[in-house]
Amino acid sequence: GAKRFVYISSLGADTGRSPYHLSKRRAEAIVRTFNGEWIVVRAGNVFGPGDEQISLLLRMMRTLPTLPVIGDGDQRFQPIWHEDLAELLSRVVERDDLHGKELEVAGGELTSQNDLINRLSKITGREVPRVPVPELIASMGMRLASAVGIGVGLSESQLRMLSEGNQIAAGRENALFTQFRMTP
Repeated sequence: GAKRFVYISSLGADTGRSPYHLSKRRAEAIVRTFNGEWIVVRAGNVFGPGDEQISLLLRMMRTLPTLPVIGDGDQRFQPIWHEDLAELLSRVVERDDLHGKELEVAGGELTSQNDLINRLSKITGREVPRVPVPELIASMGMRLASAVGIGVGLSESQLRMLSEGNQIAAGRENALFTQFRMTP
């Protein structure tokens, strides 16, 4: 009996090649067949207390003697604060003019591993030497660790998403600003 379906997807679901993005793309296709109003919200990397990326990087900064940096560390992504996404979703549910829309939402800043490490160094007052890890080596290391039951905090799918980037593409609108006039 539901009249509206709001699906939370991910930036890059329309073009990404990671298993995660492929699953989101398939789910979006299913949502479009919903016999009622549907809205797809493609969110950037959601961050907040206990998230699996930025909080993990902060824990690593605080505890490790050296910090592994995947590739050159300059892969761009556009995170969104969890409270901003929650506010946006509450507004999506209340609006009647969004049926059949695919909304891309992210925070206002592009960042990277290197940028985050610089920011976290300032916050923590701790400079941790960086060790570049080529993506191929990181991928092989994750497979090996997984095979012996060791969790490394980053999956192969996440590694692929990192290399693909996670940001609103040039020429596309950020619905956080254009549809909802929110300030992150």
